[in-house]
Amino acid sequence: MSAPRNAAAGVKRRVDALLSSLDDALSIPVPAANPPAQTAISPLPSKSLGGGPSPFSMSSGSPFSLAADTPGGAEPAAPAAEPAAPAPTGLAAIEAMLKEQTAAGPVPVVSLAVCRPYSRDDYLARLKTFSSAGHWFDKPDGATPPECARLGWTVDGVDMLVCLACGARVKAPTSDADGATAALLRQLADAHARMCPWSGNPSPTTFCALLLPPRHGAPPALPQGAAHARDALRARYAALARPPSAGGPRRLPLLAPAAAAEALATGASASGRADAAAFLGALLHFVGAPAAAIAAAAAGETTAGAANPYEHERVRAAAILAALGWAASASVDDAIECAEDARTVGLWRFARLAPPSARPAAAAPAAALPARGATTFGVAATTMGAPPAPAAAAPAAADAPPFDPVGEHRVWSPWLRAEEGDDAPAWARIVALLLPTAAAPPAAAAAARPRDAAAASASFATVLALM
Repeated sequence: MSAPRNAAAGVKRRVDALLSSLDDALSIPVPAANPPAQTAISPLPSKSLGGGPSPFSMSSGSPFSLAADTPGGAEPAAPAAEPAAPAPTGLAAIEAMLKEQTAAGPVPVVSLAVCRPYSRDDYLARLKTFSSAGHWFDKPDGATPPECARLGWTVDGVDMLVCLACGARVKAPTSDADGATAALLRQLADAHARMCPWSGNPSPTTFCALLLPPRHGAPPALPQGAAHARDALRARYAALARPPSAGGPRRLPLLAPAAAAEALATGASASGRADAAAFLGALLHFVGAPAAAIAAAAAGETTAGAANPYEHERVRAAAILAALGWAASASVDDAIECAEDARTVGLWRFARLAPPSARPAAAAPAAALPARGATTFGVAATTMGAPPAPAAAAPAAADAPPFDPVGEHRVWSPWLRAEEGDDAPAWARIVALLLPTAAAPPAAAAAARPRDAAAASASFATVLALM
């Protein structure tokens, strides 16, 4: 046992000697191996054996100095660091994150660079890039803006499409030479990058249409159900009929008489009503118009014969515009829009309705109605004659035309599209599907006008019998 013990003692002596020689070379006093608990450790000297600042010193003159030299050799004292606030945890951390996001602005709910084919909001955002119709004009049926947006494309200049997910581009041909149109239709489906999420993964075809096609002899159906279409129609009417003080349009446009009459006749035919007056009365009742307006419309009264001509014409215009897919613009003041057309129309371009107090003593005659579709890049139908100036027409410039609620739609608008096997445009078929077979206005509507109450009641009863 003595031999290992002696060997360990020899090793310890050699280690102690080596440490002593190092301490002497560096002139650093080392405390005893087992110092008392009260003994303080000596600070490191600032000078090495060479007499200059130690290369390991943090004082001035050393390459590791943290403070710049000051006159007189004094070093400025570092300011005391403020204690860090404790990081929020739990509910406090969530609230702090929400406050930061609110301060940075609203989080976008749509994205053009993300592939979410089943998001209708994303689809409408892509479609909105086609709002300048001159950028994608006169394209074949398979390359309309709704179809391009459904396949993941956005417009980026004249005749140029881009996919913001993969960066692929498609240039539309300027003519149909050598099958260029067929090549364009193929590119819409195949031009995405190989790993692009839009490749073979388009949005549903129902996004491009307002109705499902008829099957097995049944009429077209509403893809999102009757409740959704009903609420949307009523919301459009309520926003259009809302007074300006409550956020509605400043003044609704004067509808072109011939265009409005044609729309009402189309709606009556699609819904099985006897005439335009019966259809208008049922439509006003469905959207929740005032009882007096319902009774006057169902009785076939004209604007001039109504007790309140301005209110009669305003309610009538709001209902027709809402039925045709128009809504008050949420982004442009004094404008209406059609989201499915990516179209916003400023009402300052058209003649307006105005209350009696705003009418001049002698109203200027209304301008001639432009050709149907003239404002939608030259898609033509018939040029309508100059309509008479109704009593509710607002003062307008001589060249301010009335508003054509059908002609102002895009030529590819899903509101004007008739499904195969159906002769009614989509807007008329939607209203026909929503209206009950016999829309009975409230009984009090017959007595809404005190004068000539008996005649009004008889007319109203006749209309109900025909509905």
